[in-house]
Amino acid sequence: MNKKKIKSELSDDYLHLLWSHAYWKETLQDAILNKKSLDVDAISQDDMCDLGKWLFEEHKHHIGDLKSYQNLVEKHAEFHIEAGKLAKFANTRQYDDAQKLLDEAIGFAHAAEAVTSALFRLKEETDQLKKHVKVPEAYVHSRCFRISNSKDFEDRRW
Repeated sequence: MNKKKIKSELSDDYLHLLWSHAYWKETLQDAILNKKSLDVDAISQDDMCDLGKWLFEEHKHHIGDLKSYQNLVEKHAEFHIEAGKLAKFANTRQYDDAQKLLDEAIGFAHAAEAVTSALFRLKEETDQLKKHVKVPEAYVHSRCFRISNSKDFEDRRW
């Protein structure tokens, strides 16, 4: 498998993470408009969504020392705090306040934008690292980039 194919698959992974996180706004908007209650505790936790699982279960061990990874973890936690605030307003039937928070360019919207930017920075940093890796034999396994049969590298996963 060539480098272009690997980058394409990783790009798809990042796209999935972006879209799945963008879906939170729709979920919150739906709860506000249709007066639905939400699980505030679950929404406030940053390790239960797809991005949180990707960060903490799949990639922390492999890229956790990167500054862009640490920044993304921080921005992601802030996002879930803001989403939890919106969920609390919706659950206490303060729909106008919740809608105002959702629409304003501060709080939730700012946190969502910060997550997107941080995710792009992480992708750029990991792409730069991969450019410096000589790939003797590469293949993709469940969203991982693995280098095998190399004296210079141990099993490395992205």
